[in-house]
Amino acid sequence: MNVLSPARFLCLCLALLAGCGSPLPAQDSAQPEASKSGAAAPPAAPSGLGQSKTYWFTGTVFDHSLALRLAQCRADPENCEVPPAEQAGMEKACAALDLRHKCMARKWHNRVWHPERAVFSADGRHLLVTVCRDEDRERCTLMRYWIEARRWDAPPGLDPARHYGFGSYDPEGRHIAAATWRCKERPRPPDPPLLRRDEPAPAGTVCESTDQRFWLLDADGRLQRELLRGEVTRETDLGPDATRVLRQHPGVIVKHPVFSPDGRRIAYWRVGALFSRSGKVIGGGWRWHVEEVDLATDRARLLEDGPWTVRQGSPLYLDGGRRLAFSADDYIRYNGGVFVVDLAAELPPKEYERLLDPKPRDYPLFVRDVQAGGTLALVSAIGGDGARYGSLYLYDLREGKGFFEIRPQGMPKKLWQEEGAGMALIDAAFSRDARRVALIKGNERRDIFDDKRVQLWLIEADGSLRHLRLPQ
Repeated sequence: MNVLSPARFLCLCLALLAGCGSPLPAQDSAQPEASKSGAAAPPAAPSGLGQSKTYWFTGTVFDHSLALRLAQCRADPENCEVPPAEQAGMEKACAALDLRHKCMARKWHNRVWHPERAVFSADGRHLLVTVCRDEDRERCTLMRYWIEARRWDAPPGLDPARHYGFGSYDPEGRHIAAATWRCKERPRPPDPPLLRRDEPAPAGTVCESTDQRFWLLDADGRLQRELLRGEVTRETDLGPDATRVLRQHPGVIVKHPVFSPDGRRIAYWRVGALFSRSGKVIGGGWRWHVEEVDLATDRARLLEDGPWTVRQGSPLYLDGGRRLAFSADDYIRYNGGVFVVDLAAELPPKEYERLLDPKPRDYPLFVRDVQAGGTLALVSAIGGDGARYGSLYLYDLREGKGFFEIRPQGMPKKLWQEEGAGMALIDAAFSRDARRVALIKGNERRDIFDDKRVQLWLIEADGSLRHLRLPQ
């Protein structure tokens, strides 16, 4: 059975969007020349391995996963767990089932900063990346990665006395919506019992966020206006009988804002809690909810009242801004997935329509981004090696809700292979022209988050890969 090379396979995946360009070097300029020499696409993985049942892609599940692992290792050989002496024959070294874990690009350890979110600029020339200090996730700022020049800088207008996160551009690229806050220093808490260290724990203090705000910045990071001004606390009646009320958490705690296609509204996650009119908490206390603010009136409204313990990426506008999709999980009820709401409704629905998969599953799907003005989505899901949502797929939403149904059209297509149980896709984004994809991956740990192993990668239109290493 013949298997496409990873570069050719990914090219076919993204050819649906914009066609394939000339291959670009797969290695960041920060890497030595020895790394660049290993960036060529590997030959096809050996056929006849693993299961014989074919899926959406050419070859068996194991063949395809191995091919993607090889591509990831060859794009960043210093980060690959295959010893350098064995990399020339990497296909043979990793073909055995008990050795497949070696083909993982995961040796890189951040020393200072790790990525939390990445979005493309409107013109596609750079990425706007939320970076946070390792083991101090409230101490964050915004940085830009210029793709062609392969260099990092910071928006020059940011206030050095404040911290920033989850920046997002409007469709014209003239404004950035971002959360901002100040830090109150507090003693570093002791390590959780499950954490085992190879080196001493960091010393000093950690940041406790205070004075949380939601700002609209210009493209260089200068404050233009404050959003949700005066809404430190708020109550919203839910339903004509007024039996429930949503109370906002003190402070404007906002994450993952995203502009509507016309740039007039912003949807975002915000912390709140549901209470009955008698004062009894509903749904377990402070949880995440999706809101939307109208930039003309600065009025916010609640779009859904889940509530959710874990948000999974940004809300996403669909159908020209008439509907909104959001991905969330709940570690109490285990009913996560991708849901969609009609923005014409005045109040959140009592039941939410699922965008993908008609029923809850143990390993839910999450949509990370949707092509601007289109129907192609980036979906993170279980990929075959035990990760709950560690692999990244390209999927056309017009194919329907049955994501895992086998189709002759070749949808969905796997773009990234996860690296074993516990690994997760933290974020992913299309460029505006959908010729590139940025992804952030790391460990999925509920009580311990391994910041040092979080990585930012770029997938080019021709399928080549680039590990974007943050300045350390």
